[in-house]
Amino acid sequence: MAMSDNIHLERWALERAHNIMLHEGMSLMNAAQWLDKQQTRKSTQNLRDAIQRSLIDAAMLKKPAAPTDETGNS
Repeated sequence: MAMSDNIHLERWALERAHNIMLHEGMSLMNAAQWLDKQQTRKSTQNLRDAIQRSLIDAAMLKKPAAPTDETGNS
């Protein structure tokens, strides 16, 4: 993975984490603040799902390109 690819991945990860915390994290915080157990459980699951999706997406972004032969074919 080239240096520019690492920078791209790092920037993507920071933006994704920020968005997750803004949406799912804030929903969880609000539910906990209001002592709403049902909404807290739902928000916790939504946060887990968002983190899981982002990890899967990150793994897909990090897959190395298929090796090529001397003619440039995969």
